[in-house]
Amino acid sequence: MTHASKLEMFPGCFAAYSTRADGSMDTPEQALAWVHIRTPSKNGTYLHLEHGTTVVLDENPAHELQGDAIISQQINHALLFRVADCVPIALFHSQSHTFGLIHGGWRSLAGGIVEKTLNQFLRVSHADPQEICVWIGPSLRSCCNVIERDNPLSKLPEWKSFLHIEKNEKTSVDLQGFCSAELAQAGVSRVHIKDSGLCTYHNPDFYSYRHFRREQDQSAHGRIAVGIWMNNT
Repeated sequence: MTHASKLEMFPGCFAAYSTRADGSMDTPEQALAWVHIRTPSKNGTYLHLEHGTTVVLDENPAHELQGDAIISQQINHALLFRVADCVPIALFHSQSHTFGLIHGGWRSLAGGIVEKTLNQFLRVSHADPQEICVWIGPSLRSCCNVIERDNPLSKLPEWKSFLHIEKNEKTSVDLQGFCSAELAQAGVSRVHIKDSGLCTYHNPDFYSYRHFRREQDQSAHGRIAVGIWMNNT
């Protein structure tokens, strides 16, 4: 079992995620307490997820907001939410001190949350898309994200390349691949997209709702916290 990780993915830009060693993040207060130990400042904004496509700006020192993506320019101020399998996506632009966090559940992704957040991010930062750095965190990956062949995503043509029919007539879904393709199509350089490669289902360091439901494994029942922030560089 590992302890929580803090990753400096790019100069002055940090992404952290909790593990089972930290315990389940059952409340926003627990998540805020967890991230406060890791950030230079004791300030943070918790995002209550809606499984939609609302993008909010963290312009004032709010402690809690609602939506599925959040953007800030507050240095040493953390943005965070809790997930159990969904894809956390972090955006960083060090030149303008702009950073953002996206909740990549399938509903949000199908609704265009990545494109919507990136467009808002570019308006706030005035950045060239090729200057933006991206981190994709621990989440349910295609090896374990298997659903029925007849599913809502199968009706969307933009998802065709990210749905793969298995021998048992089930469909595996590559959420991370879809995220990367959306970002690259919008002009983000693929060399600036860093994927953690971690699957929450079969990695025992993480809680996983799908693992809990499929395996009836109570030890997998819980949530992890994901937080990002920027320092002065």
